[in-house]
Amino acid sequence: MESARITNCSACGKSDLEIAIELPKLPVTSVFLAKASSSEKYFFDQGLCICRSCSHAQLSNCIDPQRIYDNTYFHRSSESAISREGNKNFSSFIRKVAHERKFRCLLEVGANDLFLLNLLSDLADIQIAVDPIWKYETPPATSKSLVLGKFVEELNLKDVPEKPDIIISAQTFEHVEKPAEQLGKLVELAADGALIFLEVPDFESLIRNLRFDQIFHQHIQYYSLKSLLGIFLRLGCEYVDHVVNYRYWGGSLGVAVRKKSPTIKRPRHSSIDPDHVKSSFLSMQQQMERLMIQVSSTSVDTIYGYGAAQMVPTIAYHLKTDLSFLKAILDDNVKRSGFYYPGLKPRTTVMPSLETFGDAGVLITAIDSARPILQKVSHLNPRHIFIPFNRL
Repeated sequence: MESARITNCSACGKSDLEIAIELPKLPVTSVFLAKASSSEKYFFDQGLCICRSCSHAQLSNCIDPQRIYDNTYFHRSSESAISREGNKNFSSFIRKVAHERKFRCLLEVGANDLFLLNLLSDLADIQIAVDPIWKYETPPATSKSLVLGKFVEELNLKDVPEKPDIIISAQTFEHVEKPAEQLGKLVELAADGALIFLEVPDFESLIRNLRFDQIFHQHIQYYSLKSLLGIFLRLGCEYVDHVVNYRYWGGSLGVAVRKKSPTIKRPRHSSIDPDHVKSSFLSMQQQMERLMIQVSSTSVDTIYGYGAAQMVPTIAYHLKTDLSFLKAILDDNVKRSGFYYPGLKPRTTVMPSLETFGDAGVLITAIDSARPILQKVSHLNPRHIFIPFNRL
């Protein structure tokens, strides 16, 4: 399977889906190439659907995960400043809800490079980590966790020594094709009364911020509080608490539930109208057009991109450019230096030691790190700074 059409809502199972946005030949993200390439294997037709029944949003097509999460998938939580801060924020939410409770067995689904699990290693006697990156890498010798190189879909009862009484998952279930089914498996796997913590990008924040560049092939699901809690309530869990971190992905939703029969306690939530999504997307397109007019009319001869983020291809997609007007894409992480993005012209390179950018211009290409980048770039005094989005 390279690409499969999704016909039913992944949250409620109904067929009440409406396509709100069409995204033809959308590029794959999180792929860094040693040589420039515009191969068609890095581009797939895509769309965004809204469920009129439960307000859940999801992609119209599911791309084979083996085409996305192979050994060219570079993202590691500990190497990303924004991911580290996001994990620290989520761990604080978990500790607040847990309220000094000691657990027997902690299971993390989508553990990436174990950064979040290490932050919470004192919460439980046994820690189990599940993530497909360990199909290709060897866990560190210092790790005290049982580390499984698997997708959540491959997880089964034989993998865990005992029923976990706490399950955590950060920025993972947006990647899952059938979240209700897989969350149901985790609820069944959990001990009675277990706490389950889930963090996902917040779709309502995406709409408010016009961040449609955050719609990409790896994120199949786009949850609102209503759609996410709807899944858990149907699985027999009760709502405990939730939080939105507005400084991570422009808005990340953290939810805590307990394995138990549903209760009356439910938070306020709103429905999402497909027509509103279409209107917001049009506003974003107009904003991208204005930015390119500003870039094309500038008097500077040299423009750099700043921030070799995984989402640069979708920024370029909505700007309708291969970024050939950039001399290079600068980044502070030496491991991101010397690569190309599929279909884009500039090469990534490590940030040089500069006292000033002189007469050059800078386009901020790592949008979710725009605040610290803007502070750093301002001190280097470029002639112009271009920011794709007005709200940071």
